[in-house]
Amino acid sequence: MNYIKQLESDNAQFSKAISDTDCAIRELLAYLGSDKFWTDPTVQVADVAWRIASIRADMWNGQP
Repeated sequence: MNYIKQLESDNAQFSKAISDTDCAIRELLAYLGSDKFWTDPTVQVADVAWRIASIRADMWNGQP
């Protein structure tokens, strides 16, 4: 594979990772705005930490 094709492939992979991560962050924000936190305004740190850890792991593993 020539250099330009490799860069195009890398760019496509990074663009997808950014898009997937953005989607996961939007889902987390929606979760934080859900009824779970509307009726009980205290944020369960373990819930949020788990979701952030999941986003980070997916981002570094290239998963959607």
